[in-house]
Amino acid sequence: IRQATAPMTFDEYASLYFSQHRIDQLWGWWMLRETNPPLFYTLLKVWRMMVPDSQPALRLLPMLLSLAQIALVARFARQRYGVFSAAVAVLLFALSPSDIFQSEDVRGYVLCKLAVTVSFIGLVGALEGEGRRARQWALYVGGAVVAIYSHTTLLLWTPVATLAAFAEAAIARKIDRRRLVALVAADCAIAALSTWAVWFAVEQLRSGAPDLL
Repeated sequence: IRQATAPMTFDEYASLYFSQHRIDQLWGWWMLRETNPPLFYTLLKVWRMMVPDSQPALRLLPMLLSLAQIALVARFARQRYGVFSAAVAVLLFALSPSDIFQSEDVRGYVLCKLAVTVSFIGLVGALEGEGRRARQWALYVGGAVVAIYSHTTLLLWTPVATLAAFAEAAIARKIDRRRLVALVAADCAIAALSTWAVWFAVEQLRSGAPDLL
């Protein structure tokens, strides 16, 4: 297992560097020197307060996040398609080289994937009327916001998901206006909660990220 043998990479050391700083620095102007939003670094900061400062302990965090994502995917697949589909989904994740690497990498990518998985499951449940719809919308909004604050590119998740939902409704010719209006309202909530991340991205594009000094 790579956690116990491989040295930390440059990006992992960058994660450790940022996680050593104060919360007000991570969530303020100082953070403009980094291209990624600060949520994962904040989580890593808290994690380092609870575990030994060793490579296996540090790399346990992304591994736990990866296992949580696999469990969610397996549960979702089992409920919709059966046990066999859930087993196939788990196997695909377990054998995927990129997923294996990211599950051992002290970076925010696994947190992004977990958050998008939660958001996707919530969106599907809300649009299909499964369970408590308010809870499903909350999962969609909450997962999207966590994803956005984990990586700037996830600002694209909400518009892509919304376009896909509208396209699916148009193709199926089953347009439920109330649910689509609820989707737009949820998107507005995501946009409002993501104001800091949007500001963060705009300021970096406008002024350029300062040197890491």
